[in-house]
Amino acid sequence: KVYAAGAGKVATVGTDPNSPNGYYVVLDHDNDGDVKTGYSTRYLHLRDFPLVNAGDTVKQGQQLGFLGQTGTDHAHLHIGLRFKDDGGSDEATKSELRKVRMEGLTLDEYNAECAPGTSTPVKYYPSTNSP
Repeated sequence: KVYAAGAGKVATVGTDPNSPNGYYVVLDHDNDGDVKTGYSTRYLHLRDFPLVNAGDTVKQGQQLGFLGQTGTDHAHLHIGLRFKDDGGSDEATKSELRKVRMEGLTLDEYNAECAPGTSTPVKYYPSTNSP
């Protein structure tokens, strides 16, 4: 099962036809529905269409969907953490992502890294997030 890391408003749900991300959910954590104004999280590779809809308000720990295996041969979750719709490509965003902690790590530390020249992840984290 996939749970919301924090409370927020569902900004987007669906599937990305141009990549192997599968079904996904994007949560806006300042609740204005605009991911360009604050923190947001993205949950990729869900097994089925999400259990929530765009515009829904969710609580931390609320189930969003189920783990899927798009892009690999095993069930997994790719969670993206962003500030003003940026995942850390500039120092101002990295600084903001270092201000918030989850399970003892800063949000910046959770950002996925891939092996050079590939989309193969090289960072994995266990999670105790549950309802």
